[in-house]
Amino acid sequence: MIADLKPYPAMKESGLPWLGKVPEHWTLVPNRAILRRRKALVGDRHSEYELLSLTKAGVIVRDVSTGRGKFSADMGTSQEVRVGDLIFCLFDVPETPRTVGLSKHNGMITGAYTVFECRDSRLARFLEAFYVAMDDRKLLSPLYSGLRNTFPRAGHSSLTASP
Repeated sequence: MIADLKPYPAMKESGLPWLGKVPEHWTLVPNRAILRRRKALVGDRHSEYELLSLTKAGVIVRDVSTGRGKFSADMGTSQEVRVGDLIFCLFDVPETPRTVGLSKHNGMITGAYTVFECRDSRLARFLEAFYVAMDDRKLLSPLYSGLRNTFPRAGHSSLTASP
């Protein structure tokens, strides 16, 4: 398989010292070109959804039967999550164990999180791996600001997307 791979016909400088040359046809695109923010509140239908949680292990189904942990007083303000959605925690970033996860579950998550769907589902796993690597190395810190260490809205951050 690898023997069948051929080099790209033309290369260009990436402008990044750690990357070097890239195929000439590659372009940079902002996240809003590949991610779309979706905020679909579950409202009165919250009992039809499993409660999800963003953890160090990724997006998991939460065991509500134990009664442990914090729960929203109004589950109707939770938002729908679909398989393949990226969940971001864009607040209190330095204290958050994990700021991104790719959902393998349909369910709901508190409205405090930001849900994005990939315009091309084939990119979702790559984007998760990219942002987890950034998060693990604390490379997202230049992007957030303010008392609550939040990411600014669209136009100011690579993590925001147009609705």
